[in-house]
Amino acid sequence: MYGNPITFLCLGLSALSCLSLLLWPVALYMSVFLFDAPGSMAKIINWVVLILLLSYPAPVVYGTLKAANAHKETKTLESLVCPFIAYSNFAVLYSLMALKLW
Repeated sequence: MYGNPITFLCLGLSALSCLSLLLWPVALYMSVFLFDAPGSMAKIINWVVLILLLSYPAPVVYGTLKAANAHKETKTLESLVCPFIAYSNFAVLYSLMALKLW
């Protein structure tokens, strides 16, 4: 095993976010229903949520690959940032959906 335990933990957290990609096709299918109600095409928040849903895998894959590279090169500070990159779209998406419901 190479790297230190902190980078290994950050790699595990980033890789754990990849499990959410298994449910992404379901969310992608259900994103069509964002525009089901009359007048919902004019709401900006619906378009932002749709763009975030479509681009959901990009930060997850980028954060996981960056964490793997940081673990390999034992860059502790860089590996601490990687789980935040991997979960960033998730946090923004759910906070926007909470605003939409509020």
